[in-house]
Parts: sequence; structure tokens; C-alpha cells
Amino acid sequence: MQNHNVIFKFPSGTRQVAAQLALTAGSCTVLAGKNGSGKTTVLRALAGALAPEGGDLSLVRPVLAFTDIERQMHLRMTAVENLQYLSALFGQPVRRREARDALLRVSLDDQADLLAARLSKGQKKRLVMAMICVAPWGTVLLDEPTNGLDREGIDQFLVIAREAMSRHTTVVLTSHEPRVLRELADNVLIHHNNGAFISADVAALKMTELFVITFRDGSVTETSGDQIVQTITAHGSDITRLETRGMKIEPV
Repeated sequence: MQNHNVIFKFPSGTRQVAAQLALTAGSCTVLAGKNGSGKTTVLRALAGALAPEGGDLSLVRPVLAFTDIERQMHLRMTAVENLQYLSALFGQPVRRREARDALLRVSLDDQADLLAARLSKGQKKRLVMAMICVAPWGTVLLDEPTNGLDREGIDQFLVIAREAMSRHTTVVLTSHEPRVLRELADNVLIHHNNGAFISADVAALKMTELFVITFRDGSVTETSGDQIVQTITAHGSDITRLETRGMKIEPV
């Protein structure tokens, strides 16, 4: 699956976001950029909640998309009922025992019969992790899946995401968690200050010895390949030029 030069408008219509996408089965793409840069807008457009202004989108189905847990989760259902309902909805119904096993994997088995509305933010994130386990998803779209998780929860998410990718699930997410970028991402979608997201291969970035970065204020700095992903995540919206030997990433 490959999608290129997709353009979406913000719900307010005041500005646009452009994204160059190259998504392959079994890969993980992380959207990097500051708050308000349009990362969630890209995810919502991929999920079908926003119609693109131009370009083509075709995700491998079924798609599990969580960009707003409070609105998308069935808060009046228990944790185990959420799993059973979701799996049945996509034609892969699981028994109560299987649903409880998925909750056990994410340390949520004691809350199996608790209404989702009564779960904490971190517990709701764990419930989404369990949802990844109960069906063979073609694509998983997640907004800050590790936000609110403790170290154990992040460990569990990384394991579950890798397992899904080994089953050829395409994972697209936003994250500021360094471990997600370092241990899970194959590609990072870099946000530039003109509203464009441009894809870069994480392995290629890490193998590069030196990058020269030009910022919007005209300042220039150098950083090594093993630090570039973190730098992009923290300052991507302020980067206007990224150069290295044999490779150049610029706004479109």
C-alpha cells in the first residue's frame, strides 16, 4: 500500500496539511511534530473521519482507529464487553475467555467487568492495546498510544505492536515517546513549518553519521544519526532544511 501527496483541510478550513505517505504492510510510521502541527488531523483523515482535498487513500482493512478514546470507546460497556463487541463487529467474534486473556496480557484482567467509563486514562490505553490482540487488523491508527502509560505499559505496547506488525499489520501513530521512535518506528513522518509532512526512513537516518539542520530562525546545528529522530520529534515544526551526505529533506 502506498499513498502520496495527500492534502487535507483542518476542520476549521483555515489551513491545510499535506502528507507524503509510503505505508507498507508490517511497518510502523510515526508522525512527529509539535502539538497543533496536524498529526491528529492526518490520523483522522486516514481513519476516514476527514475527507482529503486531494490525492488517494486506500488502507488495508479492517482498520482499528483510535484518535479520541473518550468518544470512540463504548463507555457504558465493560472492558470485556468492549472487546467482544469490537471483534464481533469486524467478523472475528471472540469468547469471553479469549477477551479476558487479552485483558490479562495488558494487566487489565482485574478490571474486566468494570465499565469503561470508570477506567483511568492509562487503563483505557491498555484496553485499546487489548483490542489490537483480538482481531487480525490490516491497519492500526493510534493517537499517542503510550501517553498515560507507566514503564510496564509501554513495554507491553511495544511487544503487542511488534506482534501485530509480524502479522503484516500496518501501524501508524503519533508519539513523543523516545522508545517508540527508537524501538518500533520504520518511518517517521516529519512535520515542516509550511504544513507539509515528509516521510523519512528511520534506519537510514540512524545510519547517517552527521546531519546539518537549519531552523526557521536561520540558526544551524549539527547532530548525529542516533539523535536525529528525537531532534525531529522535538523541533520538527521549526526545521526548514535537513541535509547530510547523499540525502536531503526539504519542505515541498
